[in-house]
Amino acid sequence: MECRLVDDKEQWDKFVAGQSRAQFLQSWEWGEFQKEFGRRVWRAGVFDEAEQIGAAQIIEHHLGLGMGYLYCPRGPVGELHLAEMAEFIKKGVINYGHVFFRFEPLSCHPERSEGFIVRVPSIQPTNTLLLDLSKSEEQLLAEMHQKTRYNIRLAEKKELEFSDSKIGFDVFWRLMKETARRDKIKLHTKKYYQLMLQIVSCQILVANYQNKMLAGGIFIGFGDTFTYVHGASANEHRDLMAPYFMHWRAIQFAKQNGYQYYDFGGVNPDDEKDFDFRTSWAGITRFKRGFGGEIFSFAGAYELPFQPKMYKLFQQIKKIRKLI
Repeated sequence: MECRLVDDKEQWDKFVAGQSRAQFLQSWEWGEFQKEFGRRVWRAGVFDEAEQIGAAQIIEHHLGLGMGYLYCPRGPVGELHLAEMAEFIKKGVINYGHVFFRFEPLSCHPERSEGFIVRVPSIQPTNTLLLDLSKSEEQLLAEMHQKTRYNIRLAEKKELEFSDSKIGFDVFWRLMKETARRDKIKLHTKKYYQLMLQIVSCQILVANYQNKMLAGGIFIGFGDTFTYVHGASANEHRDLMAPYFMHWRAIQFAKQNGYQYYDFGGVNPDDEKDFDFRTSWAGITRFKRGFGGEIFSFAGAYELPFQPKMYKLFQQIKKIRKLI
């Protein structure tokens, strides 16, 4: 078993996109997007002789005070060989300022024997809602909550229009700010979304009414999965049920373009006592789960400290300043 850098985009994406429920956060484009913010990126492949069996896109993040950490979002993918990965990082990646390695394996929980590993709250949602697009549209509708199905039918009777054409980002940005004010959520900078649309293979899908955008979302298609990444909706004409209409049309769009899964993004687990349950997600979870589908639970987030003393100091600072 050997872990080494992969510098060929086609080779990298062929393996990562070939995984079931492919993760765009491990795509080559996402790594290039991260570089625009001054973050260094390493792409490590795990090989059994000539065959690649695992991959981890590792992104450097700075914490201040001369400290930083390495982050593998929604990965490693494929087989998890943490010991080989950790050895590779120690020899070829880390410097004196890297305090720990944070990773989010898809389904395989790391063994405690693989080192001092700490379970931590995930940056990416641990639970996501997936629709199986191999089902017919009739099946998908039948498996939705009755109220969701009713709202879709209601919206279809109105003069709503669905568009996947390139629109001016400024219109969508205004809608995002409107949503953020209403729902008290924090946005990235405008530049962040603009760069994402330029570098990553994503698109804005929208629901319009009388030439006014009422709902929209940024979607990323990668491998077998079409993912809802960011969304927004208007304060007016709430009775037209534009978000329901937009998602149903996006589901149809994904199905027509050959994707296996429609990923709604993060939702709460069923158990309110679960480590990753978030009270603030109650409303959005209820909305998404109305579309049916199944919750897919990832293995969670873990940290492997490289410098135990510095890691302990970091934990103390984080409690005070909430760095992450």
